[in-house]
Amino acid sequence: MSVCSLGRVRRRELSPDSLEARKEFSDFLVANLSTAMTQEIARSVKNAVGKIVEMRLNLDDMSELVMSYYQYLSERIGGHAFFNTPDCKVKVEDVMDQVEKYISTCCYSTFFCASHEEEVADVSLQDRIRSLHWVTAGFLETKLVFKKQAVRDRIDEAESELIEINSKKSAFEKLECLTRSCKAIFEALKESEAPTSADEFLPTLIYILFRGNPPLIQSNVKFISRFAIPARLMSGEAAYFFTNLSCALQFVQNMNHESLQMEKSEFEAYTSGQLAPPLSVINSACNQAMYVLEGTIETIASVAEKAKSLAKSLTNMHGNVDDDIQKMLTVIKGTVDFYPTDAYRDMKDSVNRSIIRIFAEFYCAGYSYFLLFRE
Repeated sequence: MSVCSLGRVRRRELSPDSLEARKEFSDFLVANLSTAMTQEIARSVKNAVGKIVEMRLNLDDMSELVMSYYQYLSERIGGHAFFNTPDCKVKVEDVMDQVEKYISTCCYSTFFCASHEEEVADVSLQDRIRSLHWVTAGFLETKLVFKKQAVRDRIDEAESELIEINSKKSAFEKLECLTRSCKAIFEALKESEAPTSADEFLPTLIYILFRGNPPLIQSNVKFISRFAIPARLMSGEAAYFFTNLSCALQFVQNMNHESLQMEKSEFEAYTSGQLAPPLSVINSACNQAMYVLEGTIETIASVAEKAKSLAKSLTNMHGNVDDDIQKMLTVIKGTVDFYPTDAYRDMKDSVNRSIIRIFAEFYCAGYSYFLLFRE
């Protein structure tokens, strides 16, 4: 690559995401590697990004080029003796994760959904899912118990994480979103006391796809398969979840009346909107809303019962307080009467004199009226 072309790459305006990715990548290298290794890796990756941006290859050829670079760089830095020293805090795989995040973020506009055909396919899939909105958890024979708030919370979480995939710029981060989504699905199954096997997991993942209809999900899957480090898609939980997501998308694309064990005319009528789906206990979308309402009513009833119990406790406490106050006043009066202070004796004498004066005045007034009426 010529010096002039490198200069053009350096002068290319970077997006905020690319600037942030560059800073994170640089900070990681400086914090974990030697100065020599940091400079070598940074120079190599920067050159790779420059070449990728300049090249005009189709996505499959670009994927092959990027995979070759990952393998080359992994083998090169893996040969450094630094990784065998006590000072080394990271593994080669950790470094390659950061390399992947940096390259895929900086080259995202080149890598992601670059062809018109893929964009059309994504729009078509979203339309397809909209037409199948009537396919609820009951039709897919999931074991989810929507009456439980915890189950509904985990389903919402799984849906949000699946939608969030499209906002991430690296295959690493997209797979993290997918992993969190799938773990939330397993939690929902556990809360429903259902088996957490693949037979239960896949239908629930398909239901989440129908419910969330995540944007550009096919393009995201292709992006991951093309530009994620291959080892990540070959083993581990991320690979398992990614395989299931691919199967779920395939199921949605090929779904027909046989998939749901119903008549073809019935399936087509539901899909076209000519016929409303049956209001059965397991298949009606309304029932899922009713489960939510039932859960809310149960919560309100529980709160009302607790409020009633609290009110009763407060009433009892109020009565006890009155009794305690009366007892306390009796004790105080007895104590003061037995050990009167000068101030208390003066106040008591003053009150007594006032009472005697009032009584005398009242008596005199009464006697005067008596004499008046007698005359």
